Amino acid sequence: MSNGSDDDNKTRRLDDDYFKKIASRATSAPSGSDDDKTRIVGQATKVSTAKPESDKTQIYRPNTKSTESESQLDLMGDPPTGWLIATAGPGKGTVLTIGIGNNGVGRGDEPRITIPFDDKEISRGQSFSVVYDPKHRRYYLLPGSGKTLVYFDDQPVLERLDIVSGMSFQVGQTKFRFVALCDETFDWE
Repeated sequence: MSNGSDDDNKTRRLDDDYFKKIASRATSAPSGSDDDKTRIVGQATKVSTAKPESDKTQIYRPNTKSTESESQLDLMGDPPTGWLIATAGPGKGTVLTIGIGNNGVGRGDEPRITIPFDDKEISRGQSFSVVYDPKHRRYYLLPGSGKTLVYFDDQPVLERLDIVSGMSFQVGQTKFRFVALCDETFDWE
């Protein structure tokens, strides 16, 4: 239904010859021409190691599969409130980030914080928890649901223990030192 108005020239179907011409010009344009302003980098496109031209836009589309560097990122979802640093044992020097609320710690995939080193005396389940209570700005050490016991001053932690920055405790062969970021002088809220 055509009445010869200007509206007929503004709206076209996707299979129209007009779009076919545009598509053929886009695919036949030499790489690096002025018409080639955008470069898509992603799974189906090889990434050039050449220095990109400054006037060109580059679109990066990451692969849907996670890469090794992405899997090493801390994707906790909330800001850090403190850290556990392994000061002795197989993971000496390892830093684990504590978030807001209950932070279960263990070797398996179940706990919120996974121990990335191989201390076979630490159970795969939740060996212990470090809790940060943002309302009262306090930290607690709780025993876990695994068979491994946590020791503070050579005594097993069998119930909630208030902890402060600088305190150390042991689980398996590993000794952890707790370092608080949030306290009475700072909190994320």
